[in-house]
Amino acid sequence: MKKNIWTICLAGFFTVIIIATLIGENVYYDSLPSIEKTLPAAAHLTASYSVTASVVYGRQEHMVRADHDFSAITLLLHNGASVWEGLPIYRVSLPELRLAIKTLAASVLALQKQNEELAALDAEGTDYTLNELLQEINLLQMELLNEKMENLNILYENDGIAYSDYSGHINYAVIPNAPVSSGQEIATIAVDTGARFITWQMPAAEGEHMAIGGLERSGTVGGSIEATLLIKQYFDLNGTDVPATMPKDYVMMISQMEFNPQSGVYDFWAPINDKIELMMADGATVEGICRYKSREQYDFVIPTNAIKFDSDMNGTVFVLRKRERIYGEEYYVEQIAVEAERILNHLTALKNASLFYEIVTLSDKPLADKMAVKIAAPTR
Repeated sequence: MKKNIWTICLAGFFTVIIIATLIGENVYYDSLPSIEKTLPAAAHLTASYSVTASVVYGRQEHMVRADHDFSAITLLLHNGASVWEGLPIYRVSLPELRLAIKTLAASVLALQKQNEELAALDAEGTDYTLNELLQEINLLQMELLNEKMENLNILYENDGIAYSDYSGHINYAVIPNAPVSSGQEIATIAVDTGARFITWQMPAAEGEHMAIGGLERSGTVGGSIEATLLIKQYFDLNGTDVPATMPKDYVMMISQMEFNPQSGVYDFWAPINDKIELMMADGATVEGICRYKSREQYDFVIPTNAIKFDSDMNGTVFVLRKRERIYGEEYYVEQIAVEAERILNHLTALKNASLFYEIVTLSDKPLADKMAVKIAAPTR
């Protein structure tokens, strides 16, 4: 009877020990940091950039200048007006034109007379080289004056009215009825070349990955970019403009890029393909995402957030290892140094060619070298 009691007591004792051990082991396991992991793999570096761009119509600007001094100029259009070849754009007074033409003619005659005198001096054996140079200068001046006089004669024949030589939009650089000087800019006529561009900006850290031709399919110096652009359009609904967006997948090629060191941003221009509908008005807003893919494939790529960098950009990662415990195997982490070959936002290419361990990418608790961990259950 006593033996049975002892047996029961021992069994109960060991049961309590086992239960306590299991509880302790569960408590220990539950206290471990829960981590997510990945294995470095060969891959291209990729990144996504949100951009806000605008549509720009290609234009060529032509300057209109005064060929003489005038006390007043009458502007026949308003700024931004549409013009076409042959449309009147400004007018000057006929009396001033007659005087200007006579003044230019007198100047040409004076230069001709001076050249005749210089030629006579040459015949007398004076400094031929100097006289020849002065005559050439006078000939150039006469050529310029004759060109101005020809333009003024045309203006006089048109009753002082100047007509546009181009079709486009005009912007005046002078005030109505104000005086103008010879050579002064009167207006600029912007001519639509038919080219369409999308232009946008990127910070230096993002823009430096781009290149001329870098918004093309694979095989370019800068890598490839695929852009999903949202074209904002407005529709008339019961007399009210209602905005709507239409997603369009475009592949573009950078034709021009400029870095502004003061603002620290890159300006980009990409021509709109002829196949794309030209429904986008000048200045229309375009929003979307540019997806960048590096030209090179790197051997060991991991998420950038798996690396801890110090102030000198030296990096370390936690790799996953296994060790034996009295209750079986457990996972633990080991902190090792790594060297980044290239960093592109959320991905980093490593130079550690022998790094075949699984890398910790996320932990719900702070980690330390040789610390035991548990692997988080995969989410569905």
